[in-house]
Amino acid sequence: MTIIETVNKVDLSAIEKRIPELPEMMDIVGIIGSGTFATVYLCKLRDDPGECEDDLFAVKIMLPIVNPKRIETETGIMYKANGESSVMPLLYDMLDTNTGTSALVMPYFQHVDFSQYFDKLELFEIQWYIHGLLNALTHLNKLGIVHRDVKPANYLFQRTTLQGQLTDFGLSEYLNKTDVYSTNKISFDDKCFKSDCINSADSVCIFCIAKPAQRVSRSGSPGFRAPEILIKSHRQDGMIDVWAAGICLLSTLARRYPFFPRADDFDALIQIGALVGSESLTRACKALNKNISISFLKMPEESQLKDSVRALRANSWKTETDEDGKPVFATPCEDDTATPEFEKALDLLGHLLDANPFTRFSASETLEHDFFKYFLAPNL
Repeated sequence: MTIIETVNKVDLSAIEKRIPELPEMMDIVGIIGSGTFATVYLCKLRDDPGECEDDLFAVKIMLPIVNPKRIETETGIMYKANGESSVMPLLYDMLDTNTGTSALVMPYFQHVDFSQYFDKLELFEIQWYIHGLLNALTHLNKLGIVHRDVKPANYLFQRTTLQGQLTDFGLSEYLNKTDVYSTNKISFDDKCFKSDCINSADSVCIFCIAKPAQRVSRSGSPGFRAPEILIKSHRQDGMIDVWAAGICLLSTLARRYPFFPRADDFDALIQIGALVGSESLTRACKALNKNISISFLKMPEESQLKDSVRALRANSWKTETDEDGKPVFATPCEDDTATPEFEKALDLLGHLLDANPFTRFSASETLEHDFFKYFLAPNL
């Protein structure tokens, strides 16, 4: 188990005050995850002498500043997903009405941080990793749920069992199909074309002022946001999760994490264009009724995705660590880029990282891909 921080008496006292029901039921062992709005604790049932993993729980305690409706949505989504198809189960939820503190109780899932193994995965492990993640997304899609924050930190993977669990539904939403797609095209009969602003007057016309501000979700983690999020399209559905899963696959195949450095939306779009090509990005923007000018940017027209991944993997090194996870030395990785299985993985990657959400494979379609036709054996 990975405990990133112990819990001192002051912390325990604060938890007892915020949500007294939890310490009455469980002993808090340590902190296994933390974020801006919540902390995840490793807990075990009070007075339980057992030491096996089945006796351990991950308890997410959220700060009172979190919007109650956001918590209600996260809780409802987890209950609806019912812990099926590699989705983390929610066993129990708590709410202290006096302090406004909520807690979600989940089974503890043994795993190692992605940063410690992304450069060591063999193709058969990558196959199991991405299949489990796409299976979870297929399940959510059938329920009309968009995760919105798919990334390695939220997909816990155990290499010894080849099993994973998708977790952290704090940004997840139910898909409202009436809001999936809208256009920003303007009719030539629009009143704006008869107003001063279209005739170069140095003022903004009343029709433009009256237009509502464009409100689209930009949630998600940097480096994993799909193009439709970056260009602020209203067309945001389960395909944004598929794109993020593609970035996860990209990191495992290229043995590079994070693959994209943190950047603002514009620079992130440039990074994507440099990989998938300006033509693909332009077609995607047109399909989404968004007009962007990228002619002044130095990026290749054709996709560089497969060649880039092939080169990065063929010349990669894996970092060996000690018992504490600290890097000790690096060794060159075995080159498996000439195998048919790797070519299938690259083909799948191309379908996941299709800049156009209208032609991007859905999660369920990817499960039928040739990469998953036969599950590989170790050391193939």
